[in-house]
Amino acid sequence: MNKKDHSSNLPLEFDVKTNPFALGTSYLDYCVHKGWLEKTGDGPTAQYILTETGKKKLSNASFNLDLSTIASKSDGPKKRRKRHKK
Repeated sequence: MNKKDHSSNLPLEFDVKTNPFALGTSYLDYCVHKGWLEKTGDGPTAQYILTETGKKKLSNASFNLDLSTIASKSDGPKKRRKRHKK
């Protein structure tokens, strides 16, 4: 038995591959549209600058928009494991 969404008659569970970054990108575009962020550049070189209005509106956001903390964890050198002599 398939569960149906009453508003659109679509199954609630279906197999669709989704880009995991699409939600974040959509939210950034929404924030630009609202005037909370200013976007400079396109594609992988795009940068977002927080506006004064954005500082007020996003100050209580329950998530962190600072990607530098994520980048610093993955960009660092990998630790080497010591091999034990036999």
